[in-house]
Amino acid sequence: MKKKYDKGVSGSVQAKEGRLYFVAGYNDPITQKRKTKWITLGLPEGTKKSIVNKAQREVQAKFEEEYKRALEGYDEPSAYPMLTFLTDWLEKVHRYKIQESTLSGYRGKVNGKIKRFFGDKVTLADCKPRLIHQFYDSLRAEGDSERTILHYHNLLHAAFEYAVKQEIFEYNPMGRVDRPQAKKFVGSFYSVEEVKTLLALAEGDPIYIPIVLAAYCGVRRSEALGALIYSAEAHLRSTDQRKVYYSQERTRRVPRR
Repeated sequence: MKKKYDKGVSGSVQAKEGRLYFVAGYNDPITQKRKTKWITLGLPEGTKKSIVNKAQREVQAKFEEEYKRALEGYDEPSAYPMLTFLTDWLEKVHRYKIQESTLSGYRGKVNGKIKRFFGDKVTLADCKPRLIHQFYDSLRAEGDSERTILHYHNLLHAAFEYAVKQEIFEYNPMGRVDRPQAKKFVGSFYSVEEVKTLLALAEGDPIYIPIVLAAYCGVRRSEALGALIYSAEAHLRSTDQRKVYYSQERTRRVPRR
């Protein structure tokens, strides 16, 4: 059971070797024995009293928040580098919930633009909504669409939700980040006559087979190209991927064996 937060944190400002410190007195969360901690105010001795009082309030408030988290069983977010956390979560937890292709895409995002923007020094404690919005703005500046940014949003939301469950975050900061709004795709389709014209013009071209697969099977571009790559390399490797056979009369898929 989580312990109730004890607001009995006391403290005073003291000088040591010409520098000012806030000396906090508190009960150890485990042993309940009284302890003290010296926290620098970043000010030299002799600083104006109003400046010292302001620094003391800020340092004391931060210490009390950390003390509260320790009593309630929460880890300190600053102890978790963001990139390390994302990688561990992806490889040890989330990979078992998603397909291999999705995992590969997430790895590319973490090791690519996320790593390039946040770097190695950013911790989970730094992942405030403002910083996430700045990351999204950087993606827009690079020409990424709202749909692509939404993929990053979903990745970070899932990772930080896991941090909440692990009692690293008290709440998911992504809940305070504006969700990118992907534009709805409105597709257009060829008529039968247009398809016939396209096939006649493409006959003999290297992309003729992908066009046929797309027209008759409704496969995506990546699927059509994947089928051709598999066919070309079948003699070099073995696989359990399904083979796609095409004939003018019908299309059928042979299940895995």
